[in-house]
Amino acid sequence: MRAACCVLRAAAFLALTAALAPLPTGPLAAQDRTIPLAADGYVRILGSAGSIHVIAWDLDSVRWGGRLAPGQELFGGGSPRMVKVGTTGADGPAELSIRVPRRAKVVIDAGEASVDVSGVTGPVEIGGQSGAIKLVGAPVRLTIETVDGAVTLSGGPFRSSVVRTAGGMITADGLEEEVVLSTVTGAIFADLTRATRGSISSVSGVIRLGASVDPTGNLAIESHGGDILLRLAAPPGVEVVATALGGNIENTLSRVVPRPVRGGRGQILETTVGGNGGTVTVTSFKGRVRIEPK
Repeated sequence: MRAACCVLRAAAFLALTAALAPLPTGPLAAQDRTIPLAADGYVRILGSAGSIHVIAWDLDSVRWGGRLAPGQELFGGGSPRMVKVGTTGADGPAELSIRVPRRAKVVIDAGEASVDVSGVTGPVEIGGQSGAIKLVGAPVRLTIETVDGAVTLSGGPFRSSVVRTAGGMITADGLEEEVVLSTVTGAIFADLTRATRGSISSVSGVIRLGASVDPTGNLAIESHGGDILLRLAAPPGVEVVATALGGNIENTLSRVVPRPVRGGRGQILETTVGGNGGTVTVTSFKGRVRIEPK
C-alpha cells in the first residue's frame, strides 16, 4: 500500500511539472508524414508566408514536414491519386519541405511565401505574391504567375513555359519550343535555345534576350518603354522585322541599315539572314533596339 502511494505521488508530481513547464516561444517542429501517391498523381500545396521547398524523388509517395510559427498546424492527406498539403491557424512564416514523385503534377498556391522547386518533370503551376520563385529541372509544362516575386528558371529543357509577373524580374535559360514571358515593370533576361512559338514582352522593363528560332517558328518581342537587346542565332535562316517608334535601331546581325519610319519619327529594320527560316518581330515604342549575332 505504501509503495502504491509513493507511485501515485510521483505521477502527480510529474504531471504538475509538465503542466507548469513554459510553452516554447520559438518555431515549432512539425511532424513528418508520408502517404502513397501514384507516380503521375496530383499534389496541391497551400502556403501563406515563409518558404516552400519541393524536391522530386523516385518514390511513389509524398512526404511533408517543416517548421511552423506558434499557433499554426500542418495539414495533409488525400488519396493515391491526389494529395493536398498546407498550413492553417495563426499567421506567421512557415518553412515547408515536400518530397513528391518526379512525374507528379504539382500546383502551388504560395501566397507571400518564396518557392523553390527541384527535379520535377511533370506539369508545374505556381501562383504567388511577393516571394521569389526558383525552379531547377525540366517540367513538361510550366506556368508561373506572380505579382512582385522574381522568377528564376535554370536547367531545362523547358519546352512549354508561361511566366507572367507584374513587377518581378524574370531570369531564365534552357527555354525551348513554346515560350511566353511577360512583365509590367520587371526586366527579362532569358535565353531561348530553339523557339517554335514565343512571346516576350515588358511594359517598362528592359529585355535582354538570346534566341535561336526554329525554321518554321515565330518569335515576337515587345517593350513599351524599355530597351531591347536581341542576340540572335541566324543559321539556318531568319527574317527580322524590327520597329523602334520612339528610339533608334542598331543592327550588327546583317549589313542592312535601318530606315526612318514613314510619316513619323523612329526607325524600322527589315532583314533576312541565311535561307528560309523563322520570323522574328521586334517592337519598341519608346526604347532603343539593338540586334546582334548570338
